[in-house]
Amino acid sequence: MLLFCPYTGIGQNNTADIESLIRVWGAVKYCHPDIAKGDTDWDNVFLTHYAWIMQEKGQNTDSVYHSWLGDSSKAIRNGNPEDICTEAEIIVRQFSDTNHFHPALARQLSKIITDGVPADSWYAHTARSKKTTPAYTPCFDHEHVYTDSVFPSPPMRMLTLARYWNTIEYLYPYRHMMGVRWDSVLKSMIPIFAGANDTLSYHLAINELIASLHDNHSYFNTAVTISHFGKLFPPFQFRFVNDTMVVAGWRQKDSTDYGILKAGDIITEADGQSINERMQSRIPYITGSSPATLRRNSYMLLNSKDTLLSMTVHRGDSTFPAVIARVPYSSIAIQDKHKEPYRRYNDSIGYIDLSQLQSRKVKPTLRRMKHTSAIIFDLRRYPNWTVYKLAKYLVPRHTTFCRFTIADKKHPGCMKTYATMRCGKRRHNYYRGQVVILTDEYTQSRAEFTVMALQKAPKSITIGRATAGTDGNVWEIVLPGGFRTWMTGLGVYYPDGKCTQFSGIQPDIEVPATIAAIATGKDIILERALEYVRNNSH
Repeated sequence: MLLFCPYTGIGQNNTADIESLIRVWGAVKYCHPDIAKGDTDWDNVFLTHYAWIMQEKGQNTDSVYHSWLGDSSKAIRNGNPEDICTEAEIIVRQFSDTNHFHPALARQLSKIITDGVPADSWYAHTARSKKTTPAYTPCFDHEHVYTDSVFPSPPMRMLTLARYWNTIEYLYPYRHMMGVRWDSVLKSMIPIFAGANDTLSYHLAINELIASLHDNHSYFNTAVTISHFGKLFPPFQFRFVNDTMVVAGWRQKDSTDYGILKAGDIITEADGQSINERMQSRIPYITGSSPATLRRNSYMLLNSKDTLLSMTVHRGDSTFPAVIARVPYSSIAIQDKHKEPYRRYNDSIGYIDLSQLQSRKVKPTLRRMKHTSAIIFDLRRYPNWTVYKLAKYLVPRHTTFCRFTIADKKHPGCMKTYATMRCGKRRHNYYRGQVVILTDEYTQSRAEFTVMALQKAPKSITIGRATAGTDGNVWEIVLPGGFRTWMTGLGVYYPDGKCTQFSGIQPDIEVPATIAAIATGKDIILERALEYVRNNSH
């Protein structure tokens, strides 16, 4: 297969030509059977042809792409082209734009995408995870690292964009749920990567690209970006109630003194900026699967290099200025992980904090709850791996509660069902009381997976707020420069095909956050659960 042709006549600012290069390069990388063998340095092909684009040599691009594709009759048929999956249909439609691709080229690209590649494709292979849940997920250990490229040349910067964008395009399990938005991300990021003229702007470009995925499992920072946003934190916690920033607690170790601030205070300005303006300026660099988790993940919103934080504060009917000293991360209090995981209310209602419950304690803890009328399972913090042990006592038969999808190794761009997950055990002495599941925007990943299983209990109800909308295991992506980021590697669906990614698990009874609850320290989700149990226990 001919790999290199002179490449001329493309203007330096012609984003459309660079976009075409990235798209075609990605399609060939993942879907062409010759490249699937791993014998060609496909990164080098990209770097060479990007350089030709920038040199404006005048060569027709289609002839170059045709040379990459070679004789498409050699493609490997792994199925009927008429059975092309929804995900691949979305990708194929990209190449039907005659403003970017000649019809003959589009037909060739469509053919290699639908025909498939060998199962051991060099760039699209999968590996067994060593984590708790056995699963085969995308593996990127064949990608070059380029550790000398912390601030690389323009072609290498664009390779970073091309590699990440196409990784998501062909291997991300929720790509088909993103519609055309991922296409628009490529268009918008090309000039940003091209114009990143120093280390900070380049690192921020990667940060913005990864945040565009809107996956809570995906995040990116470097010493450069951390320094830019500021290593000093406000000494208080804050939460958002809708778009309102509310003081929620104190962060410093061994301190209960709020100074001039109180829980429930509303902060409207910080360092001369409105909170809304500050949020809008940082949203491009914050990862979040939903508006609620975007706000949840904005913990660095008030960070700065400056020691003093000046604010405008509202409390009741009064408004006043406040100045408080920021603190380094080392002085922030660490959550206590040694509390008792369970307690009772009036002996008839049990409560279990699943972030504290260890696997070896599941059986004795549920024995203590045997004669209660209800057990409240709190999943608002990340749980230990207890889901299957819990389900053995709560779900009276072996029951399907979700299914996993992964990237199809033979058809990059398509997802296939990897496994159908079941929980529970056939038994007569299962727990017959009410099972109440507490959730909010901090209920994420393993916590959401646990919610899905516990919902199979015969008398289960979910109370609180929508979960984070980020379920599935986490897989590392290697980028040029030795940078690493992560993505969700498995698609997780209810048995009926309903997906919780981006939207979250919706509660049966919603309990919105309130400023009053934050001010008084009330756990209104738990209170609502107790109220429900007392009114519905028989």
